Amino acid sequence: MKLYTFRPLQKVIKRSAAYLSIAALFVIAPFLSVLPVNAATPALVQGRANSVGSGTSVSQSFVNSNSAGNLVVVYVIWSNTSTATVTDSRNTFTAVAPASRFSNNQWSSQVFYAKNIGAGANTVRATSGTGVNSFGLIYIHEFSGVDKVNPLDVAVAATGSSGAMNSGAAVTTNAKDLLFAAGASSNSLAAIGPNFTSAINFDGNRTAYKNVTATGSYSATATHSGNAWAMHLVALRARHRPPTPRRQCARTVHLLAHYPQTQHLQQFRLLPTSLQPVNTQLPLARHMPLWLIVLRLTIM
Repeated sequence: MKLYTFRPLQKVIKRSAAYLSIAALFVIAPFLSVLPVNAATPALVQGRANSVGSGTSVSQSFVNSNSAGNLVVVYVIWSNTSTATVTDSRNTFTAVAPASRFSNNQWSSQVFYAKNIGAGANTVRATSGTGVNSFGLIYIHEFSGVDKVNPLDVAVAATGSSGAMNSGAAVTTNAKDLLFAAGASSNSLAAIGPNFTSAINFDGNRTAYKNVTATGSYSATATHSGNAWAMHLVALRARHRPPTPRRQCARTVHLLAHYPQTQHLQQFRLLPTSLQPVNTQLPLARHMPLWLIVLRLTIM
């Protein structure tokens, strides 16, 4: 009795399985690979401050060269109510909000920022419309991990004359924000809270920052020993780092090299014949169905 084997049928089945697996790779992967979106954690890179007693400008240079893509935040306080502008060696600055007037509307304070900055040595200059007759102060900060395109989430500011300082509530719209606080006092300002990290303490005024990981209502508070104050709070969006689709596909192809049925994909010219097994972080891959490998890799 003669036995027959249906090799053509086996090839059809293997070919169908191969096509279904590749279909899973190209159909499922694009949708699942966009799920994990990470946000960088903003950090203070460096900061300095300087002051003048007269003139129309005050400047300060960073100790180290700026890194490309970072954010520069500048806090300026000056002893009149003229308009101030901020410039530096290569970037464009934007005012967070109009200047706050305090001490019976004689003094001004304001926050500026420059996004996606260029790399290199940098000197920042604040210029007032008319010369100051008492003081002009500049506080410069470089932060990493902040959104390069649209960093400003929300900003608030307040002024007063009591011993307690409060910026007012900033209601954020972005989950991961850098909160930058800046306070000015007619005398001396204590540490900014709650849970802020001090950035610069200079000439009785302070700046501070902290990271938050949920939307909500935030404020900056402090006490001081003077009779006039201003307090600013600026929420800046953390930089998002979405997954790279090419990297996801590379992981999938990398793991396919370990799958026992890879030879069938190569046989039908769906994978290059030069693909060779290398080390993998999924040692049990050889025991997994191919469709499950594709699903597993797309969500890594």
